[in-house]
Amino acid sequence: MIRGIRFELPNPYGRILGDILKPLHAADFRWYIGGVT
Repeated sequence: MIRGIRFELPNPYGRILGDILKPLHAADFRWYIGGVT
């Protein structure tokens, strides 16, 4: 079973991704970042 979250964000200057992930503790998860071209 694969569990996770997948999303795409526009890439303007700023910290959009940081603001979204702020309430999560990054060390509690196993991260995979893929699909970058």
